[in-house]
Amino acid sequence: MNLSPQGKQILRILEGEKLEAYPDSHGIPTIGIGMTFYPVNLNKFEAGQKVKLGDVLTQEESDLFFFHMTIDFERFVDSITLDHITQHEFDALVCFCYNVGKSGYRDSDLRKIVNKPGFNRGTAERKFFNWIRPNLAYRRHVEANLFMGRFWL
Repeated sequence: MNLSPQGKQILRILEGEKLEAYPDSHGIPTIGIGMTFYPVNLNKFEAGQKVKLGDVLTQEESDLFFFHMTIDFERFVDSITLDHITQHEFDALVCFCYNVGKSGYRDSDLRKIVNKPGFNRGTAERKFFNWIRPNLAYRRHVEANLFMGRFWL
């Protein structure tokens, strides 16, 4: 599966976008749409290179990096999630994974529940809230509502 246009738009909104590197809430240099490293070689940036304070992107570079990041997360979520989910559930899971990281999603109770045939969607919805951290309550509500098909732009 791939993120829907709505899923990409929601992810962009949830992550925000800054073209100049800044320290995130944990002090980790971040740029573009929530990137802490560069996903592909481009101009002055090498794939895998960590973002440094002082780095600056053009809008085109940010868009290209976001394109590559979403493909990476789509493939990851798709590879470890059973195929019985809907588009809006997939979109929510990719948004969640983009934020908590691949190991966070892989090891989460949310993924374990979603991978059970005939899983209870209400139970899965509640598992988003196991991941509320400072400044993430709104995001988890958006992801949970997207998962349940109750969130539209």
